Amino acid sequence: MKKLLTLFAIMLVPVFVLAATEVEPEEGFNCQEEKQAFEQIASQDNDYFIAQHVLINMATPMEKQGFYIFTPSGTKSLKTPDYERAVCYNSFRVKGQPFVQFVRAQAGSFREKEATQLLDFVGKVEGLSKVAEMHQVAAKGNTSFTMQHILINMADPFAQLPDAEAAPVARVYAKAYINGKKLGQFVRENANIFPGDVSGKEAQNLNDFADRIANLAR
Repeated sequence: MKKLLTLFAIMLVPVFVLAATEVEPEEGFNCQEEKQAFEQIASQDNDYFIAQHVLINMATPMEKQGFYIFTPSGTKSLKTPDYERAVCYNSFRVKGQPFVQFVRAQAGSFREKEATQLLDFVGKVEGLSKVAEMHQVAAKGNTSFTMQHILINMADPFAQLPDAEAAPVARVYAKAYINGKKLGQFVRENANIFPGDVSGKEAQNLNDFADRIANLAR
């Protein structure tokens, strides 16, 4: 793992380069190696410096490289890499906290520009990871089960996020396709699928989810 000269190096904190690509997914990307390298950073006592490492060595490269967009046919657009890295980052933890939760909590310690960059980054990480899970569930071919997954694992957590944190996630969801349809369209068409939803609460929550994606992704 190459070392990157940053202010971390000045402070004798080891910094590892997370190489980015311009057009296609990275070759030889190893999540376990990335995780082990990050754990050395995450063991530092100063949360601000951990977050600064994330900003410099993770958020900035990922911002440049973009991410995959699923097309209606279910294939990936080659115009924007990289999907695998987001799923990997989402598995990280910092002092017992989920990676995304930690970075969001630390974003307020930075100036507005850097804070926005961090929130955009973890929004992308969270959104892509949840889209990846959704596709795995949808591949089983059970629409009712897929909708339950979307409600519990996507819609409900998304509803708890303030707009500033939800907007980057919404921009990912707005580009996601499932079974040949955009996520929002799929959700609206199947919102009433739940047996026993006499009150219509689940259907309303799902429609609210689709509406908020559309509003925040503008």
